[in-house]
Amino acid sequence: KQIEEKKGRLTGRFFVARKGADMRVKNVNVSFKTGPEDGLEDGQFMVYPSTFIRQRDAYGDVIAKGAFLDSIKAWEESGDVLPAMYMHDPNQIVGGASEMGEDEHGWWVKGFFDDDPASQRIYNLVKGRRLTSLSFAFSVLDEGRVKLEDGSQANELRKVDVHEFSFLPKGFAANEDTSVVEVKSVVDRFTAEEIV
Repeated sequence: KQIEEKKGRLTGRFFVARKGADMRVKNVNVSFKTGPEDGLEDGQFMVYPSTFIRQRDAYGDVIAKGAFLDSIKAWEESGDVLPAMYMHDPNQIVGGASEMGEDEHGWWVKGFFDDDPASQRIYNLVKGRRLTSLSFAFSVLDEGRVKLEDGSQANELRKVDVHEFSFLPKGFAANEDTSVVEVKSVVDRFTAEEIV
């Protein structure tokens, strides 16, 4: 990882070369639903790693509806599981996505924590609200300038290839939009039979 110097200021963006594209990281403060008290089985979670609000995040980006669809389809067709990590550390894979999709609010992930002690520690930190941010690593496949309703300009991410998502401590957010109400609305759409 490296810190990029841009126009005389340091940014918190991380870039790693991959397949001819930069891999980037987005951080979001979130409210998690975890375990039986939230209508899920113990060790499961439901989160929005990204939302489609039309306000620039800390990096000047907005994400377009549909930006994740191709990546979700590719993960499903591959049979692989999108990994859930702690702090973007590939040595700390703590679980994965069992189901993903997009709705009007954003890209949602229903997932699980692994059973090993390190993963259960992260699960307990999330459940205890000591880890309340979520971040994801991605490559940009399509982007462009867009004018927002308030007249400001933003970089719109139109198509992204997601590589992983990570649980982080509070204060790492590029986009602070995500609330319990939105997460609950997704959880409530799933019946007990649909929750794996």
